[in-house]
Amino acid sequence: MNIPNYDHHNDHTFDETKNNGNINILSEMNLLGIDYNPFLEIAAKDLSDKLGDLAYGYSISIRQSFIINQDLESAEIWAKISNILLLLNQENYNKIH
Repeated sequence: MNIPNYDHHNDHTFDETKNNGNINILSEMNLLGIDYNPFLEIAAKDLSDKLGDLAYGYSISIRQSFIINQDLESAEIWAKISNILLLLNQENYNKIH
């Protein structure tokens, strides 16, 4: 299976000006009383469905890319998605064994 190489600088939908504000989307959702975990779980499950066992490594790669580019909000989101993928992998392992 080919894993796409993620580089947000080549992603024309990425708007770097969105990260210049002081608003963290996860904090903003919490302030509004919105639980962001279901959204992250959907993202993780979709990634897992598409990439299988390779999804976790891919999510770590995306997180590292954001860290290198000093986009810590996006890195935080991808860290949370990575943690969900670890839980999904553990659940799948437990079902098999």
